[in-house]
Amino acid sequence: MTTADGSPFILSDALFVPGIKKNLLSVSALAKVGLVVKFVDDRCTVHDLSNGDVIIASGILCRGLYKLIDYERSINDSACAIQDSQAISDAKIWHARFGHLNFASLLRLQKSEMVSSLPKLEAPRKHVCEGCILGKMHRSSFPKDGSVRATQKLQLVHSDVCGPMQTHSLGNYLYFVTFIDDFSRHAWVYPLKAKSEVFLCFKQFLALAENLSSCKMGTLRSDRGGEYMSSDFNAFLAERGIKHQCTVPYTPQQNGVVERKNMSLMEMARCMVKSQALPHSFWLEVVMCAAYVLNRCPTKALHSITPYEAWHGRKPSVAHLCVFGCLAYALVPKQQRKNLDDKALKCIFVL
Repeated sequence: MTTADGSPFILSDALFVPGIKKNLLSVSALAKVGLVVKFVDDRCTVHDLSNGDVIIASGILCRGLYKLIDYERSINDSACAIQDSQAISDAKIWHARFGHLNFASLLRLQKSEMVSSLPKLEAPRKHVCEGCILGKMHRSSFPKDGSVRATQKLQLVHSDVCGPMQTHSLGNYLYFVTFIDDFSRHAWVYPLKAKSEVFLCFKQFLALAENLSSCKMGTLRSDRGGEYMSSDFNAFLAERGIKHQCTVPYTPQQNGVVERKNMSLMEMARCMVKSQALPHSFWLEVVMCAAYVLNRCPTKALHSITPYEAWHGRKPSVAHLCVFGCLAYALVPKQQRKNLDDKALKCIFVL
């Protein structure tokens, strides 16, 4: 051992036990030679009161034992531990801000600089998130899609309808339809009051996507639901020269890209709703927020870029992200308030 000033301190009458792989010190044995051991939280220090209360060693709690290190190294380790603790705390906050995204993908965002304004993070070794447990528990995942990937935007678009939900949304919606560009894996979500509205939403999506990308859609892949098989829908696709790929009946795996995306949307939505104890009527707002967040998250289909960057051609910023359902304040316009009225309205953040 070495003291704070670097001078050696010798422990006598030590036992040599070949069968023990680690050196052990007994607190009672240290007390017998006049030393005092103090324990505070996960730290301990060994003091020599006979020499002016000199700290001769300090330790950190590790797997139920206090690991002693020399004084100088203890100070350095303490500083590192504080920094690591802050990084772990930030990781838990950003885990919630990103809709309970797994820590591996969250750290990948930060280390690969796929987004801006994300601080240095450290994944906690053991972190039990109740929102993740309640929202992500499942038996097995869909098999990976084995088809050939698109080589340009809108060459292939996947689509599927999710619903009906058990509860009407705040806007009285029961379904939502998802469109995914196969090349960028960017997703768009549109709310539906009935499945018959899919055709109208598709025309809105098509106009938006073709205008933003300056590309023409080549193929639409969907299941054989009646909302996709109407005569008006097929006539519109034929008029625009869009090929319609339909899955074999009772084989949703053939439309696996959008099936897995809807599963991810609902898992993330459940996590955010459960963790904030919000009513189920917020399901549409939380799904729209989940789609927004997932477009800024890593995906195995892309290499070191997000779907947002693959579609828009630039890295997204995440500085504005907040935890869904957290407290927010909205400014009340002066035209709508009197002199002594509140200038802000207490709200719930949704997107």
